[in-house]
Amino acid sequence: MRLKNPSEELTPSTMGRAIVATILFACLAFASQSALALTLNIVDAETGSPVAPFRWLVNEDNTNQTDPRNPDLTGSLSVTIARSHSPVIASGTSFNARLLQFLPPGGRYVVSVFAPGYKMNTGYMDAGQTSVTVRLLPYPLPLAQITVLAFHDNHPINSAPDVPAEEYLEGFRVALYDQAGEMGVDYWGNALGTTPVIGDWNGDGKDEIGVFRNDGTWSLDINGDGLWSGVDAYFTYGDGTDIPLTGNR
Repeated sequence: MRLKNPSEELTPSTMGRAIVATILFACLAFASQSALALTLNIVDAETGSPVAPFRWLVNEDNTNQTDPRNPDLTGSLSVTIARSHSPVIASGTSFNARLLQFLPPGGRYVVSVFAPGYKMNTGYMDAGQTSVTVRLLPYPLPLAQITVLAFHDNHPINSAPDVPAEEYLEGFRVALYDQAGEMGVDYWGNALGTTPVIGDWNGDGKDEIGVFRNDGTWSLDINGDGLWSGVDAYFTYGDGTDIPLTGNR
């Protein structure tokens, strides 16, 4: 507040302006002392180059944290119930990322980032951390392969197959789902469980493509044109538990 000029009449209006100015100054001073100054780095996961524009969302990381060195079970998942939601702290775009300078200090946060042409990804912040780097993977995404193994995990219980003490289990069906429902084919339209094979099917000295499906059926591209047609070979040999091998006769 400034000193009153003796020639200026102290009215409710001037008093109100002075009080508002004082409160605003106090709030800004408090924010500058207590806010967390966060630097957010958004980069391409393949090249390391900065990515912009982007959108960001900050949630409180209220997941249970355990320390194997601390015998105290307070907060452990074994004695507590997982929280049902993660409160949103702030959100914005690359044009107003300065809002990240006003996160409450001392907390743990999850920073989610989305940019056009990239898969959304997240970064995690521990208490007192002042910077976080989120690496975005560009589209199209690289293909992945899923391997599933069912086994008795009882000798000991360690989430790993201890062969031969723990035997494999048969008769399981693995189902994959996305937002549209159960997935039945891979990227190329083959049934899930299909194994690609190559070999010289026509004796021309060049390898052609083929597939072995989990029901024991084979498809071999005899003419080597990369397409399935009536001149190609289709037959059944073996079953879904077999591992396909190819070679010269």
